[in-house]
Amino acid sequence: MNRVEISISKRKMIISLMGCLAFVLAGFLFVLQPSTFAGKTVVRSGSMIMIVGVLSILFFGLCGYFIAKKLFTKTPGLIIDDRGIADQSSGIQSGFIPWHDIKEISTFKIFKQQFVTVLLKDPQKYIDAESNPAKKKVMQANLRSAGTPYCISTNTLNIKFKALHALLTERLQRSR
Repeated sequence: MNRVEISISKRKMIISLMGCLAFVLAGFLFVLQPSTFAGKTVVRSGSMIMIVGVLSILFFGLCGYFIAKKLFTKTPGLIIDDRGIADQSSGIQSGFIPWHDIKEISTFKIFKQQFVTVLLKDPQKYIDAESNPAKKKVMQANLRSAGTPYCISTNTLNIKFKALHALLTERLQRSR
């Protein structure tokens, strides 16, 4: 099999980073002037507006950090070769998955967001092997909602969703 490297889409990353910055800015406005927004939104309480602002700053600030970090990396987002898949496309990277551990390539959709899912023969083995507690929690949540700890989004990749799904499905079949 030929090695396929799918790069990170700089354009998609910049758009995502701008979105994060907008939410961080809105969070600062909520924290600095909660009375301006209280009563004019669904939330009536100034203190609740402040809490939403702090959460927005923390969550979107963290997302922005990971996006900025990915934006300046030279490594491909996804590598597909005769050994398996190496996903490095997100802040919480899936790492390397050998073909012999993959049961099926499927899809999953949540809130209009589509993911290519890598269904594993023994998903718990991968969760147990993860040492990072935050990443382990995300993997467990993915397993509960999507049936696998590994979900690949094309939001940051230079490939369309259907093309990625077809490519991974075809490569899995070839590996067998």
